Amino acid sequence: MRTTGIHERLFWARERAQLTVRALSAMSSVSTTTIVDTEHGRRVPGADTLERLAVALHVEPCWLAYGDGKNPEGWKGDES
Repeated sequence: MRTTGIHERLFWARERAQLTVRALSAMSSVSTTTIVDTEHGRRVPGADTLERLAVALHVEPCWLAYGDGKNPEGWKGDES
């Protein structure tokens, strides 16, 4: 059972990449509001948005969205 959510994975991946919300927004063409709302658990973005965020963060889209697939190096959340 997964105990972490998109908000935790997104925040962790952004911090790991040493990106501000504004920088991630520019790299992914996703609004800062969407990123902040997602990181605070107020929004679950659509597949296309998650794909753009994952590409910008160099993580697997399936991992970012669901916590499935290959965990990024250093992730200490749920085990695969």
